[in-house]
Amino acid sequence: MNSILLSIMQSIKPFHCENIAIGRKGYEVRKTKPNISSPFKSYIYCTKPKSLYDWGLCIDLEIQDVRKYFKINKDYLTSRDYPILDGKVIGEYICDEIQEWVFDNETNSYDISDDDLVLTCLTQEQLWEYGKGKTLYGYHISDLKFYDEPKDLSRFGTKCNLDCPSVHCPYWKYQRVNADEWDYDCSCNNIRPLTRPPQSWCYVEEV
Repeated sequence: MNSILLSIMQSIKPFHCENIAIGRKGYEVRKTKPNISSPFKSYIYCTKPKSLYDWGLCIDLEIQDVRKYFKINKDYLTSRDYPILDGKVIGEYICDEIQEWVFDNETNSYDISDDDLVLTCLTQEQLWEYGKGKTLYGYHISDLKFYDEPKDLSRFGTKCNLDCPSVHCPYWKYQRVNADEWDYDCSCNNIRPLTRPPQSWCYVEEV
């Protein structure tokens, strides 16, 4: 497996996932950007909401509309248990460009066009609250795809930063070569499965 990971995973709040799904949100805003060239794939991890109301628009949508937006065919969704999408990787998109938005002290705002600002589903005030005047990056969303069935985090891995042999690696084990010699084997191939979502984004590969 290639140790140079050319895809990322982003943790995205439920109401932003909704806005992406219905085509309202065209840019995902971050404080940093990956060191890979566009276009690249970004997996969408839907964060766990603190309450049902973190799902925002879904409260006002009929169940069949939610299924339509997220292409959920199984009977996960009920009027009381919206959805089982949170805490899962629910889809992916191709980031075909990254916009760089610098804060302009003269205008006291970020240098983003009005059209692009609309596609962030944020206001200038919210951009400031998030970036505090530091440069922000807009990941442009294209070729959006939502999965028929959400995927667990364990289906994805990130680069292993352990220097094997290491007893901290769950894939590392001693094995006997002959009567007098032991060796070690590590089957992780420099990729370790995700056990927790990224705070913002991380390099990943589907395993």
